[in-house]
Amino acid sequence: LPAAPWHHRRHPGRGRSRRVTQAPARGARGPAAAPRAPRAVAVPPEPRLTVELAPLGARLREEWEELARRTAASPFLRPGYLEAWTEGFGEPVGTRALVARAGGRLEALTCLVAAGGRLRSVGNEETPDAGILASGPEARAAVGRGLVAQGAHRVTIGPLAGGDASHLAFVAAADAAGHRVLTRSVMRCPVVSTSGGWDAYWRGRSRNTRHKVERLLRRLDEAGRADFRMHAGDADLDALLDEAFRVEASGWKGDAGSAIASRPESRRYYAALARWAAGRGWLRLGFLRLDGRPLAFGYGIEAGGVHSLLKIGFDPVFGRLSPGTLLLHRMIRHAFESGCSVFDFAGKAEPYKLTWATGVVEHVEVAAFRPSPRGRVELAAARGRRALAASPAGPRLRRARAALRSRSHRHRPGARVGAPAGRERTAGAGGQ
Repeated sequence: LPAAPWHHRRHPGRGRSRRVTQAPARGARGPAAAPRAPRAVAVPPEPRLTVELAPLGARLREEWEELARRTAASPFLRPGYLEAWTEGFGEPVGTRALVARAGGRLEALTCLVAAGGRLRSVGNEETPDAGILASGPEARAAVGRGLVAQGAHRVTIGPLAGGDASHLAFVAAADAAGHRVLTRSVMRCPVVSTSGGWDAYWRGRSRNTRHKVERLLRRLDEAGRADFRMHAGDADLDALLDEAFRVEASGWKGDAGSAIASRPESRRYYAALARWAAGRGWLRLGFLRLDGRPLAFGYGIEAGGVHSLLKIGFDPVFGRLSPGTLLLHRMIRHAFESGCSVFDFAGKAEPYKLTWATGVVEHVEVAAFRPSPRGRVELAAARGRRALAASPAGPRLRRARAALRSRSHRHRPGARVGAPAGRERTAGAGGQ
């Protein structure tokens, strides 16, 4: 301790100064003892992460749901979404979950299909997201390493938002294992950020867009009693879905065979997804009506601050009113008013969507090829397909493939389960 302060005091009757030490205050402690060294406390080691392929049984689904609640997961990474998808398209043979556990507790998971020496994500062109659900970066990295450690010649995951945590974890694991990686753009998805509020957003749209919407709103009011309503599916859900599917099939999608009602598996999928989302309070069915008749509808999932618009359709009889444009105006405004942070078009970047968007998110599919003879053959074939798609013949080949797929759906009602290839157009230019 520092020495107590002192001063000179002249004592009476003496001519010399004397050093006087100030006494410690009453109740003050004496000199402190030397500090003790801290006691060593035994800290239990963190449980080690273990990774394994597991069947999708009832117990694992319960653990998966608990992990989803713990991490506030996207609806599309939850077991309920997978159940809706399999109700529509059927569960592929060889479906497994690659799981990471610590001390027996589930910490990360992704669902895969194993077939012919390959692993791929469960999903198809209707799947919005097929990433890795994880409690943290360590668990996600463990699943990434597990994906490339299964001995498959090719491992494909996606669609993923380009550059997100699942994408980076898988690429890092593949690079570390000496696998070659190919990343393919699935689609560029327009989004609307609500951060600046509705007024600032609307002022930021082009003058032509704003004037067009104002003109169409006046025309709609002149045509009769207009009404927009957002339904959460808590009442008359089956009737609402039937009405929505009829509206969509009345347009160009019905003629092309790509409407929900044109394919039994799509109808089963969207009906099951609606029932599951409505039970969680996440379903959003928006209807624009004129004198009680539906002009257009939007099918969305709203959770975690994101409104994902999965389907939109309109009745071409009312094309003069551009009901698709008016519906989008109301649904995007609803996202602002309901406190969402993002309105996601959940589909390809078509011109009419870009009119409304404030940004674009690229969705990718990532494939890792094992450094084995068959893995090199798979890599060469994938590169060849990519070169062909980028050639002048690419657009013609894609149109031919889409036509074949459409005919196969009309004549063969069985489900097609395949790698995600980007969802179809959500609405035609007519009516927008």
